Amino acid sequence: MSAPPSPTIVAFRDVNKTYDGRVRVVRDLNLEVRRGEFLTLLGPSGSGKTTTLMMLAGFEGVTSGSIEVEGRSVLHLPPHRRDIGMVFQNYALFPHMTVAENVAFPLEVRKVPAAEAKARVERALQMVRLPGYADRRPAQLSGGQQQRVALARALVFEPRLVLLDEPLGALDRQLREQMQYELKRLHAELGVTMVYVTHDQSEALTMSDRVAVFSEGVVQQVAAATELYEQPATAFVAFFVGESNRLDGTVLTTGEGGCTVRAAGDLVVQVQAVVPLAPGSAATMSLRPERVRLGNAAESCANRVQARVTEIVFLGDQIRGHAALPGGAELLFKLPNSGDGPRPAPGETLGFGWHAADCRAYPSDRESPP
Repeated sequence: MSAPPSPTIVAFRDVNKTYDGRVRVVRDLNLEVRRGEFLTLLGPSGSGKTTTLMMLAGFEGVTSGSIEVEGRSVLHLPPHRRDIGMVFQNYALFPHMTVAENVAFPLEVRKVPAAEAKARVERALQMVRLPGYADRRPAQLSGGQQQRVALARALVFEPRLVLLDEPLGALDRQLREQMQYELKRLHAELGVTMVYVTHDQSEALTMSDRVAVFSEGVVQQVAAATELYEQPATAFVAFFVGESNRLDGTVLTTGEGGCTVRAAGDLVVQVQAVVPLAPGSAATMSLRPERVRLGNAAESCANRVQARVTEIVFLGDQIRGHAALPGGAELLFKLPNSGDGPRPAPGETLGFGWHAADCRAYPSDRESPP
């Protein structure tokens, strides 16, 4: 009996990348991609996510370390021999070729017989819902249609792995959201492993089985979307993924995973400590705006404060507001537009509250306590 396939298809082992011999744009990267998963590399510009993808594709060299696919190093293989499909943000379609010719190109490189290639192209265009577009040229297509062609080209030779470098970045919002669901559908139908690069948090949370958050060449956390949002491992993840209120202060007491922190204006806050924090040390606290309670709902919270509402914005399905805390910090809150909840008004002073479990404390990234 043969052994079952490994759950890991890609492994980065102690990978470093530098262009000038001094600054490492990727640092000590150890990351595994599971077979059949949709993994997103998320981070701001310059965080190392695209460089990581390009090293896996073979378009960038590795300064040190190794990259393994199916348990074997691919560092010696050129891009076209890595059995990897690639989708770029700018589509990279050949303008002088028809849609069918563009999609067939990877098959020609691999010398697939013409009859089989034609059948595969037809299947790929069906897959991306463009069956009647074979004879058109890229200039005759919309941006969304061009992106579908690029995706069909990446899938047509049935690669074991598909890499996508910000493929929806050039599309308008409505089309981008539509394509997100198309990609999820294709991933579910085909079961192919996808590694996706984006700086868009909502895109990452919507589409991914897991998300790897990059900052300054280092992976801060790898987790499922819910864990990443609800239990961010570092302050960077807490403030980069979704929206969070930030409060800075000094640790007063600690115990059993919780601690109390004094913030500006002598506001004492009970929080959940993500890592052990010593009394007297500086801490940064993260609080999601939808976890802030108002009025009567705040009475049951461990943390309560009177604050003045400074701004209210009606967004249809929710109400978004800002309030000024006693120490001068700003508190962002979100309320569902349920029709029967509180409707605060600018200038009104209300009781605000939040539970200790909803407020997470991290070591401060500032030099000294405020």
